[in-house]
Amino acid sequence: MKRLTYLLLFCLSLKADSPFTLTEIERLYVVVENGTTLIDKESEVKMKQMMTDTLHRVGIKTDGFEEESFVLLIGLHRLDFEDINLIKMKLLIGSQVLRKGAKEEVLGITYMKDDLFDTTEPNKDAIDSLHSMLLDFEHQYKEENE
Repeated sequence: MKRLTYLLLFCLSLKADSPFTLTEIERLYVVVENGTTLIDKESEVKMKQMMTDTLHRVGIKTDGFEEESFVLLIGLHRLDFEDINLIKMKLLIGSQVLRKGAKEEVLGITYMKDDLFDTTEPNKDAIDSLHSMLLDFEHQYKEENE
């Protein structure tokens, strides 16, 4: 039990916001993939602009197509026993990486933050959720690139 406590204290003392590293990123392609009808097109456009604005604020370019992408995935989960709709959002960076021992590059998730929430106001709550995830991203990026 002592070992588990020490391990937990050690993990809590680490400064990293996530197990991912946000160094040496110069350019990303921004994508919003909405897999639900609860989020309208207007909110999708606003969320994509929020993502682009955050990247520009930290000095990452977004013009043109890049294989490395900053992606927001929006999905819907239903709980059958409660008739509850949960929105699942994932903010991630997908990159072509060379896996150890592989001869070809593969798609790798090099950053990810997610959120799951019940909502009665899906557009507002999705924007609030993305805002929170983008603040975490921006904070980590600035911390690692100072």
